[in-house]
Amino acid sequence: MYELKYIIDEQDRFDFLAFNGTESPQGKKNMKNFRIRNGLLYAVLIFCLYWLYGLTIKFYIPGICVLVFAVYNLFFTKRIFLRSIRKQLERQIQSGNLTASKECIIRFEDDYYLLKTRFDECKCLYAGIQAIAVTNNGIYLYFDGSIVYIIPMSAFDNEEEKQRIIAFIKEKVNLTPASGRDIEANGVKE
Repeated sequence: MYELKYIIDEQDRFDFLAFNGTESPQGKKNMKNFRIRNGLLYAVLIFCLYWLYGLTIKFYIPGICVLVFAVYNLFFTKRIFLRSIRKQLERQIQSGNLTASKECIIRFEDDYYLLKTRFDECKCLYAGIQAIAVTNNGIYLYFDGSIVYIIPMSAFDNEEEKQRIIAFIKEKVNLTPASGRDIEANGVKE
């Protein structure tokens, strides 16, 4: 019915990892928890410095340094996290540990979809799709907790084709707001 041929490059992988780590519901929750934990850690450090030195000059210098570092971390956590993702991805590419195939063909039929890579061919039922995320950079089809198919925006010829395929997948997967299987992306619930 619909067939997409595309190549997943490093930027597509980075876009997915960035979305999954910072913009997905779980990613937002993790970022919030990280900020809270770090805020509490910095508060404890400042209290310990106060307890050790009292309100003397020995307290103010390290106390201000810890406070500046805490504020920096609070406001730049996402940027630091994205830089870390980029470096880890570059290391995997350089070491040759990135085993996922770059060339993909995905064909959506009425009863199933077929995913072909240079390593394998997989025929799957739509019921296996747990969630769908539509972002500015791609469409992410979530399966079990650890499997995601990335369909980059470069796979589509135009916006109309992208919207037809999204509607088709949602119809087959039976996504409704009540199902809880759609993911909020870029402020719009898809």
